[in-house]
Amino acid sequence: MISTDCDRLTAIILGDELAGFLHKALEIERAFETVAEWEGYVSVEKKEFKNVLFQLVSDSNGHGRTVESLLKMVHTGNDYGELPLQPRVFNFGGKNELEVMSEISRIENIMFDLYSNIREALQDSDFHKLLIDKDNAAPFMTALDGLIDDETRHLSLISKYVRKLDRLR
Repeated sequence: MISTDCDRLTAIILGDELAGFLHKALEIERAFETVAEWEGYVSVEKKEFKNVLFQLVSDSNGHGRTVESLLKMVHTGNDYGELPLQPRVFNFGGKNELEVMSEISRIENIMFDLYSNIREALQDSDFHKLLIDKDNAAPFMTALDGLIDDETRHLSLISKYVRKLDRLR
């Protein structure tokens, strides 16, 4: 079971736990590709905002595929790949460009924290035992590192817009 001791996560010891975290990540990534995000895309007027949003939505699509592949590597008592995704709704209606970027920043921070916390917990685990094939341990971590790197890049992309909003407040 994953738990915290003030500063540090403990190991993930069950495949079902790992799959549960990945399933939650998949729900959020899939939600980011929905109509609401495209609403955000069409609601912004500046080309630079549109370009950033397009990149984020496009990357999220790839992240969803990556998380699906990670889920298929995990040995569980459940079939997480077949569980229905709970709908996540991000509403950008009626928000200006900076507010849209602020909300997206919040989502990107959640994803960065989620992927980073999974990685940290797995480093403290004998996590190859959580996988169907222990030879997938290195590709699993490489894919997880790629997700973390992408989320870091996303946060950097949108940080200048969030700083503008913070200055306006």
